[in-house]
Amino acid sequence: MEKARVDFKQLRVQADGQEVTLKAGEQRIRDLQVKLNLAQSNKEFTAIKDEIGQIQQRNSVIEDAILGLMGQQ
Repeated sequence: MEKARVDFKQLRVQADGQEVTLKAGEQRIRDLQVKLNLAQSNKEFTAIKDEIGQIQQRNSVIEDAILGLMGQQ
Protein backbone atom coordinates (compact mmCIF):
# COMPACT_ATOMS: atom_id res chain seq x y z
CA MET A 1 0.00 0.00 0.00
CA GLU A 2 2.81 2.44 0.88
CA LYS A 3 4.63 1.65 -2.39
CA ALA A 4 1.48 2.47 -4.35
CA ARG A 5 1.20 5.80 -2.54
CA VAL A 6 4.84 6.64 -3.30
CA ASP A 7 4.43 5.60 -6.93
CA PHE A 8 1.34 7.79 -7.21
CA LYS A 9 3.17 10.78 -5.77
CA GLN A 10 6.08 10.28 -8.17
CA LEU A 11 3.71 10.12 -11.14
CA ARG A 12 1.95 13.27 -9.93
CA VAL A 13 5.27 15.11 -9.61
CA GLN A 14 6.26 14.04 -13.13
CA ALA A 15 2.89 15.15 -14.52
CA ASP A 16 3.14 18.50 -12.72
CA GLY A 17 6.61 19.05 -14.15
CA GLN A 18 5.36 18.29 -17.65
CA GLU A 19 2.45 20.71 -17.16
CA VAL A 20 4.87 23.50 -16.22
CA THR A 21 6.86 22.80 -19.39
CA LEU A 22 3.65 22.79 -21.43
CA LYS A 23 2.52 26.13 -20.01
CA ALA A 24 5.92 27.65 -20.75
CA GLY A 25 5.60 26.47 -24.35
CA GLU A 26 2.11 27.94 -24.62
CA GLN A 27 3.38 31.27 -23.29
CA ARG A 28 6.24 31.23 -25.79
CA ILE A 29 3.72 30.66 -28.60
CA ARG A 30 1.67 33.66 -27.45
CA ASP A 31 4.82 35.81 -27.38
CA LEU A 32 5.80 34.66 -30.85
CA GLN A 33 2.32 35.37 -32.20
CA VAL A 34 2.75 38.99 -31.14
CA LYS A 35 6.12 39.07 -32.93
CA LEU A 36 4.50 37.43 -35.94
CA ASN A 37 2.09 40.34 -36.26
CA LEU A 38 5.03 42.75 -36.15
CA ALA A 39 7.25 40.87 -38.61
CA GLN A 40 8.64 43.21 -41.23
CA SER A 41 9.91 40.71 -43.76
CA ASN A 42 8.77 37.45 -45.24
CA LYS A 43 11.94 35.77 -43.94
CA GLU A 44 11.22 36.90 -40.38
CA PHE A 45 7.56 35.87 -40.67
CA THR A 46 8.54 32.41 -41.92
CA ALA A 47 11.15 31.90 -39.18
CA ILE A 48 8.66 32.81 -36.45
CA LYS A 49 5.97 30.61 -38.01
CA ASP A 50 8.43 27.69 -38.10
CA GLU A 51 9.35 28.18 -34.45
CA ILE A 52 5.67 28.26 -33.48
CA GLY A 53 5.15 24.99 -35.36
CA GLN A 54 8.08 23.35 -33.57
CA ILE A 55 6.80 24.42 -30.16
CA GLN A 56 3.32 23.16 -31.02
CA GLN A 57 4.80 19.77 -31.94
CA ARG A 58 6.73 19.61 -28.66
CA ASN A 59 3.62 20.61 -26.74
CA SER A 60 1.69 17.82 -28.42
CA VAL A 61 4.30 15.28 -27.30
CA ILE A 62 4.21 16.71 -23.77
CA GLU A 63 0.40 16.52 -23.69
CA ASP A 64 0.58 12.86 -24.70
CA ALA A 65 3.14 12.22 -21.95
CA ILE A 66 0.91 13.91 -19.37
CA LEU A 67 -2.07 11.83 -20.45
CA GLY A 68 0.08 8.69 -20.24
CA LEU A 69 1.16 9.57 -16.71
CA MET A 70 -2.41 10.26 -15.67
CA GLY A 71 -3.47 6.96 -17.17
CA GLN A 72 -0.94 5.20 -14.91
CA GLN A 73 -2.42 6.77 -11.82
